[in-house]
Amino acid sequence: MSLNRSIFPTLAMLQKLTKSMAISLADLNLDHLYVVTPQGSTYPLAEKITAQGLDAFRKTP
Repeated sequence: MSLNRSIFPTLAMLQKLTKSMAISLADLNLDHLYVVTPQGSTYPLAEKITAQGLDAFRKTP
């Protein structure tokens, strides 16, 4: 899980796969990576990567 503490993360930041995301997926052998933001909707960033608002993430089983 990646936590983004910025209240309003830039759209550009959330629309691309970063080097750290790719390294985390590979090194930790993750099935899926979630980028959690303080607010916002849920949407895919890339294959196996989803951006999700904190409220929605907390409701995920």
